[in-house]
Amino acid sequence: MVDAVRPTYGPIHRTVMLSRVSGEPRPEILDDGGLIARRIYALPDRDEDVGAMMVRHLMWRMRDRFGDGTVTAALIYQQIFEQGARHVAQGGNAMLLRRHLEAGAKLVAEAIDRQVLHVDSQEQLTHLAESICRNSEVARSLGEIFSRVGQYGQVEIRPHRGRSSQVEYIHGMTCKGEFFSRSMVQDIAKVRSQIENPAILVSNLHITDPYELAVWLERVFAAGVDKLVIIAKEISQEGLLILDAVNRSSPEMRVLAINLYITTERWEMQDLTIETGAALIAQEAGLTLASVAPEHLGRADQVWLERNRFGIIGGGGNPQAIEEHFRRLLAVYQEEPDKDVAERLRQRIARLAGMAAIYHVGGATTTEIEETVQLASRTANTMREALAGGVVPGGGAALLGCLPALDAMIHSADFDERAAGRIIAHALQEPVRLLLHNCGEDPWEHLARLRACQPGWGFDVRTRQLADMVAAGILDVANVVKAAAYGGIIGAALGLTADVVVHPRKRKQSYTTG
Repeated sequence: MVDAVRPTYGPIHRTVMLSRVSGEPRPEILDDGGLIARRIYALPDRDEDVGAMMVRHLMWRMRDRFGDGTVTAALIYQQIFEQGARHVAQGGNAMLLRRHLEAGAKLVAEAIDRQVLHVDSQEQLTHLAESICRNSEVARSLGEIFSRVGQYGQVEIRPHRGRSSQVEYIHGMTCKGEFFSRSMVQDIAKVRSQIENPAILVSNLHITDPYELAVWLERVFAAGVDKLVIIAKEISQEGLLILDAVNRSSPEMRVLAINLYITTERWEMQDLTIETGAALIAQEAGLTLASVAPEHLGRADQVWLERNRFGIIGGGGNPQAIEEHFRRLLAVYQEEPDKDVAERLRQRIARLAGMAAIYHVGGATTTEIEETVQLASRTANTMREALAGGVVPGGGAALLGCLPALDAMIHSADFDERAAGRIIAHALQEPVRLLLHNCGEDPWEHLARLRACQPGWGFDVRTRQLADMVAAGILDVANVVKAAAYGGIIGAALGLTADVVVHPRKRKQSYTTG
């Protein structure tokens, strides 16, 4: 399983060709370690298959969580397991070895934490993106995007029909919504309208009574409101005619009605109320338009509406309440174990951050565009991790920098502890060995030279020289490297203590395997 992905490691690498299960004659050519492992469903030997699936699960978990680090985790797992099995065969105790391997994994994680640097400039972010995706055009675009939107800004990646890629920036808090009536569209070409300094009704009401709407509008305008945004789930045709009449009656008075999506959830409306300072007028609470007073309306410097989204710039909510809400969401997001819930929380945080970017990915063919969209999406997810947890020297240099932390284990008087230290030290050098091998260099020669260098130095495959990785712009995401090293060591330690494999007698009758 690990040998199947080894060729894909490093910036200068080869690819893996897989036959399609569907029987399609055209093979699939991949350089994504996690995806290659995912394509291998089972091995013919059932005993071998159990071990292979442990590595496969580790790799896919890394890809699913970080979008990167899959091959690094697999390489460390393989070396730990092979060296550990040899130690046990020579008389070592598997359980004692596992205990020391787990202790060594913590030492490695702490050593990686000590090497963390934080990125903030566009140049550093571009270098980081290129280290992840190895696509200079995608790296430049994502470097610019994240330098502007920051860690929590909203980044959307879409396919584009043209050959060239484009980046669109959107200011303010954005939500899904659309026009109730095309008569409210100001810019026909862009299908866009905007209104300055409006009062805002945040609701999910179904406004069907035109008389109730007319009376309410008269009361609101009498209170000094001349620009109004109505956010609702439904407005009847008679009600829309009243709003059109208001817009035509006076240039000083203007109303913009926004149709919320059916899928709009309660938490999205809650964020809107906090951002604008409005009261939430919910249909479920039995509230009607007649119960809405002018003081229930929110405020904003500007509201804009396009085909399928609207934005609020300069919301009039209490700054302290907005900051507390942001911090509360951030705290929950950082502790949330469920991936889907965490993603929804991240989207809320991104909206409240007030800056969004849409990366329109172009290309010569549909296949090229789809592949680039997937590549850019994985890279963007990994870059968020970098902005959150920092970066470390790339090219395997961060793993080499962990070797001094293992000195006490390597020189221990305990037989199993000493073996665990040496096994981990050997495994941490494997990514650098493979990086050098894949680019056509002698691993042993350069590793010997690297041991004499200062921490943070590695081999730059572009210049074919030893270099300071940070100065050369070769960076890895700290959380990814730490997760790959820790997961590889812990996973292999667990595998070393599995002595019995139990298979169902008849595979087709098994509840677990089908």
